[in-house]
Amino acid sequence: MRLRLLAVRVHVRRSRTQFLPELRSEDGGLMLVDEDSRTKFLPELRSEGGGLMPMDEERYPKNWLKITLGVKQAAGWKCEECGRQCRGPGDPFDTHKPTLIVHHKDHVPENWDPSNLIALCAPCHLRADARHSAETRRVSGNAKSGADARKDAETGRSGCESRERGEIMAADEKHNAVSSPAHYAGDGIECKDAMRASTRRTPPVLDPCCGSRMFYFDKTSPSVLFCDRREEETEVLCDGRTLTVKPDLVADVADLPFKDGSFPLVVFDPPHLFAGSTGWQAKKYGTLPANWRAWMARAFSECWRVLSEDGTLVFKWCEYHVKLSDVLECAPSKPLFGNRRPYSSKTHWLVFFKPTDGGADV
Repeated sequence: MRLRLLAVRVHVRRSRTQFLPELRSEDGGLMLVDEDSRTKFLPELRSEGGGLMPMDEERYPKNWLKITLGVKQAAGWKCEECGRQCRGPGDPFDTHKPTLIVHHKDHVPENWDPSNLIALCAPCHLRADARHSAETRRVSGNAKSGADARKDAETGRSGCESRERGEIMAADEKHNAVSSPAHYAGDGIECKDAMRASTRRTPPVLDPCCGSRMFYFDKTSPSVLFCDRREEETEVLCDGRTLTVKPDLVADVADLPFKDGSFPLVVFDPPHLFAGSTGWQAKKYGTLPANWRAWMARAFSECWRVLSEDGTLVFKWCEYHVKLSDVLECAPSKPLFGNRRPYSSKTHWLVFFKPTDGGADV
């Protein structure tokens, strides 16, 4: 067991240095990097001759390297508001719509210590101390050209009058709204507080019991809305590994906050154990309540409700304490197909189909 733990630690350290060479150091801290590492870190700055191109001060602050490395260590390139992966090392800053920027708590850009940095989603792709929105830039340009004083043909009011009536957000209000939940609504990747059933761009796949997302090849897929009733910090398991449960939305599978027929695909992997609340198995897989039949029936009913017509429900179950036949009595329909006899494992994968007529048994 000791040799196994040592191998795991060595593997983690190697993968960390391969993932971002700038983080390699003897004591695990940040190192000053050379020009070769800088060009590998941000390929868009590499010139034809192999050297560094002049920095664009409008797009990047002067101490961009220290800031980005500090944010990598502090936030892991994940937005603190939505918890999604914003960008990877080597990706251009403007590759993804929710780009990672830096906000300084004490407004001192030179202080790049991770404790002084907050990672934010920025749909406007600008750094924290710049003007944030296209609306703000438009207002600034119109003020200079005089277009802001022209009357609108439909409303009969100018841009200045519309802002006074609250119809157009003022520049300072737009700047302050960047970190608010409303700023993210409808942008494809929403923060937890702004996620609602009426979101315009809700992902097509719902996982209401995601846990630590163990069976996903892409644990940050934008096509999946990861939900769970708990959000826990990293826990140490029996084998020394760490576990993080951080859903996009904290919600109970037995009472989902979505409209009927919101998702064409639902992945339902409920807890399958009767265990205490402090053991590593309970933290990893969750626990079944004492009245598990009533809870399972409500959870199945909610998954079926939010599933759209002609949609698919994928159900995963492990016959550890409860037989599959007993669980299927709580299902709203018979499964269409699945693995009937997994001899080498107690884990079952079943597929349900919801026809247009509302769910008659197959």
